[in-house]
This record gives sequence, C-alpha cells and structure tokens, in this order.
Amino acid sequence: MHKGCAQGSVRKAGLLQGGEQQRDEHQLRHDARHGGLGRTLYEALADRLQAMGILNLYACIGYPQVEDEYLTKNSAQFHEHLGFALVGTFHNCGYKFGRWYDMVWMEKMIGEHKVPQPQIIWFSQLPEA
Repeated sequence: MHKGCAQGSVRKAGLLQGGEQQRDEHQLRHDARHGGLGRTLYEALADRLQAMGILNLYACIGYPQVEDEYLTKNSAQFHEHLGFALVGTFHNCGYKFGRWYDMVWMEKMIGEHKVPQPQIIWFSQLPEA
C-alpha cells in the first residue's frame, strides 16, 4: 500500500483531456480531525478544480475488512459525506503492518460532461481567489 494510506490519506485525481491525470495527495494530522478542516480543504480543492474544468474527482482509500488500530472506515465515510460514491473494491490488495487490507475507489462528479468538452484551464492560468 502507498505510504500513509493507513492514516487517512486521501488520493484525488481529476481526469484531464487526452487521458492525462492530475494527482494530489493530502493527509491531516490525527489530532486535527473532526474540526471541519478536512471538509473545508476538500471543498476549496473541488472549487478550484471545477474552475479549471475538471469534471470528476476520485479517491483511492485503504479500507479494512475489520477495523483495527491502524485503519478504520472513517476515510470512506468522510468521502461519502462529501458526496462521493463507491465505484469499486479491490480485495486484499494492500499489505501493511503484517496484515492485508482492501482498497476502495470512490468518485464524485463536479462538472458537466459536454460534447465537445472545453479545454482545461491550468491552475497557473486561474485568476487569484
């Protein structure tokens, strides 16, 4: 598994034209949880990505079959509260701390899929917020 997946890491990708992907990963400290900061950061990120013309958000999340001291189902539940939907589960695909974990993929549509699709506006070209 990716380093840090067991402690609430979030993997996000927006599908760009031409099959390119833009990826970013963030993790809140354990003591910073439940204060609304994660939601605030995620909403700000989604707003900027939407302004760029990104249409889909994805999250690949470590998911325990049985919760333990290293990994809970909180990250998947957090994403669900933000409007993400489960689109797939990979069983026993991550090995960490001497045990096997699943990975779940979640997605959220944040833009309209048009034909033809307008060009992506790069982050550096966005007006200052």
